[in-house]
Amino acid sequence: MKIALALIATTFTFTNLAHASGTPFSGFLGKYTVTSGECVDLVASRKYQAEIKTIEVVDSQNNREAVILAHGENNQQEHILSESAGASFSGDGISTASWTHSFEQTGFSFLLKHSISKDEAGAIRFQHEYKYFERRENVPAHDSHIQCEFSLRK
Repeated sequence: MKIALALIATTFTFTNLAHASGTPFSGFLGKYTVTSGECVDLVASRKYQAEIKTIEVVDSQNNREAVILAHGENNQQEHILSESAGASFSGDGISTASWTHSFEQTGFSFLLKHSISKDEAGAIRFQHEYKYFERRENVPAHDSHIQCEFSLRK
């Protein structure tokens, strides 16, 4: 019983230290090469190859922020992940890290999600999801729902 409690306490402490000074993404800092990347546009029902070549997870000046930099041949995207405006982090910072921001208001809903994971074999995956649905009077419908998944190598 004492061994089990010690193991639980050690696991809890280790997990919390992994992102005590930052976010769960702090356990995945670094630059990754994209070995494959595919996106699915669920509204248009089509798949396409993502143009992203590298994904970089960097620390932010703010303890509770993470920054994701996605580099393509002709573009760069920067995503600042924070807990402002109802967004939230989850994950243990060792095998998973996730950030979700979603909200609904009259006439539209919005979801943006980034997650990174490492399986037991060491394979690293990054997932990105963007969903926006708009329904307002006298405004054309604007729907977008895209999911992308990338296999990464450090």
